[in-house]
Amino acid sequence: SPKFLEQILGQKIQTVMAVFTKGSERARKVAETIKLRLAKNDASNKLTFYLFGGAWPQVPEDYVEAAVLEYNRLGQPDSILTVGGGSAVGLGKAICLRCTGGEESQEPLPYLMSVVTTYSGSEMTDLQGISRKDGSGKQVFQSSRMVVKLVVYDPGLLNTLPDNVTVPSVFNAMAHAVEVLWGQNLDEETRKVAKEAIRMICLNITDYVGGNSEVRGKARSKLLYGAYLCGHALGAGVELGIHHKLAHVLGGLIKLPHAQAHCVL
Repeated sequence: SPKFLEQILGQKIQTVMAVFTKGSERARKVAETIKLRLAKNDASNKLTFYLFGGAWPQVPEDYVEAAVLEYNRLGQPDSILTVGGGSAVGLGKAICLRCTGGEESQEPLPYLMSVVTTYSGSEMTDLQGISRKDGSGKQVFQSSRMVVKLVVYDPGLLNTLPDNVTVPSVFNAMAHAVEVLWGQNLDEETRKVAKEAIRMICLNITDYVGGNSEVRGKARSKLLYGAYLCGHALGAGVELGIHHKLAHVLGGLIKLPHAQAHCVL
């Protein structure tokens, strides 16, 4: 998107650390394309772009530590760009949480951006779970340091997402909105957002699964919008219930993938 490139260049960013999941050629290709287009549009020719394929599902503590070490080795880039789903977004958030002196530091944070390639919704929240080294599960953090400043939603980037990943990812998103409706401190505005998110997903998931290529394309766009609304509702600060905690526990203890855990629950 030209607007996305303009936004990055307009922030006067000097260095970008692009974070994506280890072994994901799909995410790497998107990151490399962004790198090339930024270089082409950077009139000053001063922007440096690093690729870091170090994310992993459930955001393990040792992967976070390795990413922070890489961030420091690169001279603390002034921006982090996550490319992918919840694993990449989660690592980007965790780097921001732990870098520049730690959680209590007042030093300037890297400008956090996300190019979304699944329906996770993680880019819309200030929450992140990190799996403990001892295998005892996840510790969930909430911090203003983990707010994504710029998000790109492009349904075209989800064309190559396999159905066996797409469907659990969509239900992962819907689980967030459903759980928000249980929250004791739920306000009316967030209730409306959550209900619209659920409606959007329920109306379009069958078209996506059973439609032709044109119908699937339209459904994909609406599902992505629904997932955005789910993330928006989740990020509104409503107290979550047992469902979300169980999904994190199952992921942290027995490595059950997060989206599939939400889907089954």
